[in-house]
Amino acid sequence: MEDEIIYSELVDLESSVEASFQSGRTPLIIDTSFDDKVCTFYSYQMDAIILEAKMLIIESSRQPLYNSMEKARRCLVNAMKFGKLLVIRLGTSSPDFRDKYNDENLEKVSNDLVGSNLSFFPKEVFYSGGKELHSELWVKRLFREEDMTPHKNFAICRDTFRVCVTSQLPIDKIDECLFGASEENFGGLPDKSLFKIISIKQDDS
Repeated sequence: MEDEIIYSELVDLESSVEASFQSGRTPLIIDTSFDDKVCTFYSYQMDAIILEAKMLIIESSRQPLYNSMEKARRCLVNAMKFGKLLVIRLGTSSPDFRDKYNDENLEKVSNDLVGSNLSFFPKEVFYSGGKELHSELWVKRLFREEDMTPHKNFAICRDTFRVCVTSQLPIDKIDECLFGASEENFGGLPDKSLFKIISIKQDDS
């Protein structure tokens, strides 16, 4: 796995993320700092939107899956619409984006959606840093009438829209917890080959 990892100082985060995008893969940023310095950094950036993925697990255990998927869709659409970086924050959790929180599970979201061609959170979010979603096809599938305010010309995906994923899991747990390396693990992220892993160096002091 070593050749798949970029080891980066926090101050070099943006250049490391850009290198990942240039490689055609989605950045998977590993930051084990107690205070989650990477997401703290992104929370202050005007060009970033954070999707709290752990909340998908919590909310879908308390309410219909539709509600959680709709929240994820709105977050995704806002990032597309305003050309922002969508930061999918996993924390120490492993949300099931492979089998549960994606469009292939629409029959469990709502029977009315099956065959509708509507989309909520396709696996393509994780392809090439979100580049797959720049097409007019995905805009039509993801945007709803309420997303087109103040007028329909706002139903667009701006060129600056991109996606990255962050995790606070230790680097030696990534394969097991996020990519299903153990038979006990269910869910996690789509295929590992879609991602470029960036491990943030920690201050040992």
